[in-house]
Amino acid sequence: ERGRVKSDPSYLDNQELIRIRQYVQSNAFLSFIIELFLLTGIRRAEFLETSLTSLDLDARKLKIVGKGGKVRYVRFPQSFLSILRDYLSWRADKAKEGIFNLVISPKTGEGMKISELEYIFKRLSKATGIHIYPHKLRHTFGTLARQKGMTLEQIKKLLGHSNISTTEWYVHIEPEVEEAYDKAFP
Repeated sequence: ERGRVKSDPSYLDNQELIRIRQYVQSNAFLSFIIELFLLTGIRRAEFLETSLTSLDLDARKLKIVGKGGKVRYVRFPQSFLSILRDYLSWRADKAKEGIFNLVISPKTGEGMKISELEYIFKRLSKATGIHIYPHKLRHTFGTLARQKGMTLEQIKKLLGHSNISTTEWYVHIEPEVEEAYDKAFP
């Protein structure tokens, strides 16, 4: 929208990440949701539309069809495999026959709807006292990837961005910039 000023996007700090992960750790379904967003940076629509056949456990990759039908592959770490296997076991018990969505509704056994995902995040926010939603996890992914040494170009590809300036908006490096400034100008 013309003339509109974007507000600073938010992301989770380390303490918030710890609290959220502790809250969901004993629940295969919730752990899967949180970790998949945090470890891949996928969009909400991509999360809901990804098919079971898009998953490659051996290569630790997930095929994503993003905006404009663009296909990309996101990798996930070895540490995610146990969470993923727990979720897939849970999913096998809940999914209706013939449902190929990776993410299913615990109530219906069919593909999860946006309203259900929003409700889950609303409940998580209330339970943890941290305002959490998928896009915030996407920003957190970008920020963590940069803090761990990935380049903006690499993060751009993982997030499925066409323009590097969009990626810059996702990566929050204020503490790094402040530290560099303090070293340069003691």
